[in-house]
Amino acid sequence: MSTKPTVSLLVPCYNAESYLADFITNMSQQTVPFDEVLFYDDASSDRTAELLSQQNFGRVIYGKVNQGPSVGRNVLIRESTGQLIHFHDVDDWLEPTFLEQTLKALEGDCDAVITNIKSIERDTGRLHQIHDYSELNTCCDQTEFFLTHCCYPINGLYRREALETIGGFREALTRDEDPDLHIRLAHSGVHFCCLPIPLAINRFGQGTYSSSSWSACLREHLKALKFYEQELPQQYRTVLCMDSAKTAANCAHRHLQIAYEYLDFYDSLGEKGYLEKSVSPPIKLLIKMFGSRNALKIRYGFLGTKLREIFS
Repeated sequence: MSTKPTVSLLVPCYNAESYLADFITNMSQQTVPFDEVLFYDDASSDRTAELLSQQNFGRVIYGKVNQGPSVGRNVLIRESTGQLIHFHDVDDWLEPTFLEQTLKALEGDCDAVITNIKSIERDTGRLHQIHDYSELNTCCDQTEFFLTHCCYPINGLYRREALETIGGFREALTRDEDPDLHIRLAHSGVHFCCLPIPLAINRFGQGTYSSSSWSACLREHLKALKFYEQELPQQYRTVLCMDSAKTAANCAHRHLQIAYEYLDFYDSLGEKGYLEKSVSPPIKLLIKMFGSRNALKIRYGFLGTKLREIFS
């Protein structure tokens, strides 16, 4: 690019009063500043709207009814003017060189660039893990990559036309909308590249949107899988089988009914053997004897719970 393209920073907010000041301080430290900053207050019930009205870092759009992050981000896309777009959650941060380095990465033939993510404990700053997406640069199928790697927009920089091609975020999803965006972008032909440096900072802790709505997140993920069954080619059915089987196995101890819902979807796909690969040998034996649903019921239902209490 001969001249720097304009970049919009788009920030949906809901009950974010505890994070706004630190967020603005962090975003103000970019070595290459954003050309435009837009906040969307999703009808917060705390002092978020009041605090947004007092800041001079970006323009604010106020929603009258809470509609969730997908709707909020799509409003921000329509209201923004930048040629490139970065979405960020108000409780997360960026390294100061994020924009400087991702702009350089987009000088090639990429439509979007993602970086690695550093995940830290919000209260202590202790490093928890690095989310590494470097395999994206060598994979043969970017749609399959995003089906098997959960990706978030806090580490992405996207060309506006790429987002507009798919209509932005899927508003039918109130959660799981972030990985869904990347799956749909890749399937539409958008070419991603990865800058394998942790330039985005996920600050996790109690009270986050996902931690306080675990069961709802699982149900929205299942909804997304059902969309992919209808929208993606047959070649991805195996990935959907693996995902649904693994999720059923992993969530059964916390929410047996949701595990059943994943099993129903898994069974509807018509491929066998993936659940057995996702469970322990005792449950594998129970599946062989009684079937998958009964096996999980025996292991994690009332009887199984009481037996574990007796022998623990």
